[in-house]
Amino acid sequence: MEEKEKQESVEQEQQAGVETKQEESAKIPTSAEGTTDQVKGKKHQTFFLVLLFVVFLAFVYFLPEITSFIKKQQQEQELKASERDGTMRCTFTREGENVDYEIEQVFTYEDNSLKKSTITTTNRVKGNSAESNIVNAEQSCENLKQSLALINGITIDCQGSEMNQVTTETIDYTILDLNDLTSNVAELGGFAPEYELNQNMNTIERGLEQNGYTCSRTEY
Repeated sequence: MEEKEKQESVEQEQQAGVETKQEESAKIPTSAEGTTDQVKGKKHQTFFLVLLFVVFLAFVYFLPEITSFIKKQQQEQELKASERDGTMRCTFTREGENVDYEIEQVFTYEDNSLKKSTITTTNRVKGNSAESNIVNAEQSCENLKQSLALINGITIDCQGSEMNQVTTETIDYTILDLNDLTSNVAELGGFAPEYELNQNMNTIERGLEQNGYTCSRTEY
């Protein structure tokens, strides 16, 4: 009886050993399986490198179009930034021998396009100069005011004292008819507006600054 039990115990141990070896062998990949995994890994790596190379070639090929698109977007953003409403004030001062001149031009614009302007010219006589300079400036202003009295869209205001004379010229380009001026330019003493409706404010600003004006803007 004891021998039989011993024999059964030995057989059970042998069977357990066999099962353990089978489990261990199942966990260890065969050389063929390892080779297959390596091949798959290399294929994936090669595919990724090829894909990356194709993307790089496409980027180089379309680089001019991409650059052009970016520049276009920047220009559109700059254009939108400049298309605002506001006022621009430009000033200029010149010292003369007998009279100092101060000019202030204020422009009203919408979408960066001119709508109205007011030009104020101040003639200031120096202390040791004759009063005739002011008298002449005042007379010139009154003559201009009378000449333009019937022109719709332009108003002239004349203010004077013993030491200075101020001429204020206001033009509403939205209602001004340039034909009324060009057809009567001789009668109007050669007067003609320097600008026109919807003229680009950047162009006006550059021109004035080139002539010595200092300009600043208030936008909203």
